[in-house]
Amino acid sequence: MRAKITGVGHYLPNKIVDNDSLSTIYPISPSEILLKTGIEERRYVGDDFTTTEIVCLAVQDLLKNTLKVIEDIDCIIVGTLTPDFFFPSTAVSAINKLNAKNAWGFDLSAACSGFCYGLSVATAMIQQGTVRNAIVCGADRMSRTINNFDYKTGVLFGDGAGAVLLEETHDPKQIIQGNLCKVKADNLEDVYFNTPFNTKDWSHEKFELEGGKVYRSGVTLMVETIKEYLNEAKLSLSDFDHIIPHQSNLNMLKDTARELQTDLSKFKINIQKVGNTGGASIPICLSEFVKKGEIKKGERLLLVSFGAGYTISIIDLIWAY
Repeated sequence: MRAKITGVGHYLPNKIVDNDSLSTIYPISPSEILLKTGIEERRYVGDDFTTTEIVCLAVQDLLKNTLKVIEDIDCIIVGTLTPDFFFPSTAVSAINKLNAKNAWGFDLSAACSGFCYGLSVATAMIQQGTVRNAIVCGADRMSRTINNFDYKTGVLFGDGAGAVLLEETHDPKQIIQGNLCKVKADNLEDVYFNTPFNTKDWSHEKFELEGGKVYRSGVTLMVETIKEYLNEAKLSLSDFDHIIPHQSNLNMLKDTARELQTDLSKFKINIQKVGNTGGASIPICLSEFVKKGEIKKGERLLLVSFGAGYTISIIDLIWAY
């Protein structure tokens, strides 16, 4: 038994935060924000929104476009770095709110690689026969983590959630072909967000980012991991129709394409209008381009994630519908 993606959905908040708005908060002009990040605007949830709620909205959008109902779902995995609680998990809270009475689930913590790690886990469970229908989500409220005194984080991030439906299949032409998950765990101070267990001032704790170092590491690790996967699978970039990368920074994606000696047009990119949405960025981007009709049945996709830790993941799949 193999796994295929048979549905996508996403949620983006209504509140748009443009560069003009941020330039009134941070010592940086709108044109400098655009130059440094490639981002024109991002979305923020309201103070009363939880990660559970945006997961549920993405799942509801997903189910509208499939033949499944929530009772058909066996498992829900949520990749998030902004859970509502340490326990119970966001997945369990979403299962309750969605009334997914036949599902079990859990959160997966791998920073911005959480969604792709979750796809790898769900694919293995389907191959083992323990799950038939799984929903994998990436969801983050990055605006709640931003350090308002540090424009390096404040201008980058937005909020949102994306979800995909995985089903079992025997069709070798419509499956997740392969994956590669890695960690380079020697740089834990480059990106971090403390917890109540390791800070004396939790109420004021915010996300910290060594921007330049993360930028350089991100380009290097994404390029190295893509090349490693292609070499092991005996493939080339020409075998893929689209690359969907973590939407970290537009300049990072340009540099990655340059290092890979491929045209940027091969990359599906939406960071300009949504910002960096953490672990939600790949499923939101995937969902948007599928709904636009720019990803078609039979096309081969390479999903490439990069997150704090550093975590890196590759998903190789053939689009099923």
